[in-house]
This record gives sequence, structure tokens and C-alpha cells, in this order.
Amino acid sequence: MKMKHKCSPDNLGNVLILGEGVTGKAVEDYLAKQPNRALTVDVVTEEELANSTKSYDLCIASPGISEFSDFYVKAKMVSREVISEVEFAYRESEIDSKWIAITGTNGKTTTTSLTEHILTVAGINAVAVGNIGQTCISQVDGQTKVYVAECSSYQLASTSKFDPDACAILNITPDHIKWHEGLENYRDAKFKIFANLRDNADALVFLEHHLKSQIPGIDSFACKVVTDKNSDKVGMVASLAEGMKIKGEHNIQNAVCAAALTSFMGVSDSTIKEALLSFSPLEHRIEPCGDMDGVAFYNDSKATNVDSTIKALSAFPQGRVILLLGGTDKGSDLTPLVNECKRPAGCGSVVSTVICYGDSKARFLKSFKQLEDEGIPVLEANKLSDAFALAVKKASDGDSVLLSPACASFDEFSGFEERGRRFKQLVEQLNA
Repeated sequence: MKMKHKCSPDNLGNVLILGEGVTGKAVEDYLAKQPNRALTVDVVTEEELANSTKSYDLCIASPGISEFSDFYVKAKMVSREVISEVEFAYRESEIDSKWIAITGTNGKTTTTSLTEHILTVAGINAVAVGNIGQTCISQVDGQTKVYVAECSSYQLASTSKFDPDACAILNITPDHIKWHEGLENYRDAKFKIFANLRDNADALVFLEHHLKSQIPGIDSFACKVVTDKNSDKVGMVASLAEGMKIKGEHNIQNAVCAAALTSFMGVSDSTIKEALLSFSPLEHRIEPCGDMDGVAFYNDSKATNVDSTIKALSAFPQGRVILLLGGTDKGSDLTPLVNECKRPAGCGSVVSTVICYGDSKARFLKSFKQLEDEGIPVLEANKLSDAFALAVKKASDGDSVLLSPACASFDEFSGFEERGRRFKQLVEQLNA
């Protein structure tokens, strides 16, 4: 039987795909399985498009291509519309499918995974897609399901008809500013997640409480608006916090969000509680990766910005943390993180030692040196392996060694995944 799409025409016309990476290939593969849907499908480079005179009915842009780039601008000139892969997958998805969309500077991957986990425990056919790993379009296969989509600002920037049943904005802090050419554009891209929900009384918007003041007219939205402060799931999650495997204040907020979203989809509180208690930390996100002689090691390589590292430290309310910072410098203001490292916790400082390494080392050392006035040593190392060795030398029973770099990883690694796995390898070698 012919699949009924949410809002795509039977004939897509001439289709242009921008980008030859994972996203572009996934769109191309999807269209190849439906040979009668498009007249032509062209995957082009920037140079090829610049020299082309062909016009297109639809262009699907990969998230790595900025809407302000010459490549994107040229595509707009020769296409009736330019959309993201998330938008395309939504239009193509099964008419009876449901969508939950989650965005935010930090925490969206954990919240997306947790939301999928709760739905799965409830026996609901759910799949996590988008920025989390597998593309949305690769999961559009005619099987009605709930799409739990982690949406980056890159993906949301090129949406127009995207109309999820429920969505969440976890937080907005400075990140990807160069791609968006400004914080305001970055914020506005995030806010597009609820653009089509304002007048939908059957939809839910969940957001961090302080963001409400940044959204004009939100109190007149027809949809249900819930925040991390007024959700009826706050008390329930707080009562489970001690038993949950994911730690930190930020993960409490992530859990409240996931609980609110899944409750809205009809999951009972008893099932939500069961799922929250069985959910394990994701790789590279305050991931426990071993201990030796009373020293615990944690891989938080996903922390590529200052706000992420601050949130990670909240998972260590007591005890001493040896913090490894460094990598490719994003140029962010380090003051909030320096101040967080001074935060007292019970009988002493959360952070006992800071080790700066990598390309960002010089600037980080300059900013964090003031911690020595608080009795917190600030040390330097060249590479991650050197920083790890120094941390092991400094650590004693009761310490935690935390890789939460507040930087990208491209000075030494292909991405935060490789960096995190290298850290875990170093822990394994130490235990061996």
C-alpha cells in the first residue's frame, strides 16, 4: 500500500542535495528507493553549483553548511525552497507518526536518549534520530512510530513546516556563533522548534524557565507550555534523584524534561519512574570509566563548551575533582568556569587541581592561575596523555579525575568521541 506522508507531494520535482557527507548520502539513499518521487536528484559540490544553470524545486542542505555561506545562498537562488534533512524527514514521515523534538546548547543528547528509553520501556515504538547519530530520513520506512529527534540549531535554521507534537528547549548559551553569525541568530534558530506549535492546543512546549522572558507572547500560546520549574514532574524526579544512575543538577532537569514529554505522550508515572531508575549514563557524558586505588575516572569529553563543564561539576557535590581542561579553544569567556572552580562544597573545594593542556593551554593557564590564591594548583601539560599522567600522579584516595575539557578536540583528535575513547584507553592501561 502506498505510504501517506505528512505533508510531501507525490512528485518532488528536481531535487538538489547540498553536501556529500552522512546527511547528504542518507537523503540520496532514501530517494533512490523511491525512483518515481523525483524527476532528478543532484548531489553537488560548491564549485559545481556555482557553475550550474539548472533550477530546482527542492534543495535539502546538510547541517554543516551555514545558511550564510556562499554555497547556501547560491542554492537559494536556484531552488524554490531550501530545507534541512529534519524538515524533509518530517514531511516524508508516516501521516500517523508522532514527533518529539529536543534542542538546547547542552543536554539534548541525554534527554533525547532518556525520552526514547522511557517510551521503549512503556512498549511504544520509538526511535532516537537527528543530531544524536542516525539521520531522521534513514528511519522513515512506512512503519508508524514516535520519532524522538535531537535537533541542532543548524538543522532547525532551515525548517518551515516542522510541526512536532511536543518539543523542548533545554538551554541556550553561547555556542556555534560563527556558523550563525551572532548569538541572536543562534537563539532564533533554536526557537524555530516551536514556530508551528503556537496555535496548536494539542501540542506541548517544554523549556527552561528563564527562557520564557525571551519569547514574546508566550503566555498567549494555545499550546501547553511547561517549564523545569512548574512541571508536575519536578517532585517525582527529585524523589528519585538519589537512585538514578545519571548525576548532576543538569541531569535532574533533563529527567524532568523527559518525564514531562513522555507523560504528555500518555506514559504512566510508574513506568516513567521505572525507566528513570534503569537509564545509564551515555558515553562521553560524565561516563564512569573505572577506578584505581580509590581514585575514580570520568569521561565527559562531550563537554566542548564552558557551560557543559560547569554542569558536569555539579555532579560532584562532595569530594575532590582533578579537572582536565583543554583542546581547540572556542574563545569563550572563562570567567564563569573559573568562579565555579572556587565553589565550596561541604568540607572543601569541589575542584582540587586544574590541569590545562592542548592548543588552548596558554589562555586557560592565564585565566585559571588566580585559583592558586584559593589554594587550588593550576598545572600544564602538552597533550591529553600528559595531562592524564599528571592527574594520576596528583590523585589520592577519594579524588575523581574528570575529563571535561570545555573545548573542541580538533587539535589532537577527530572529534570528542575519539578524545573520550583515548581517555578511557588510558584508564584501561593504568588498571592493566
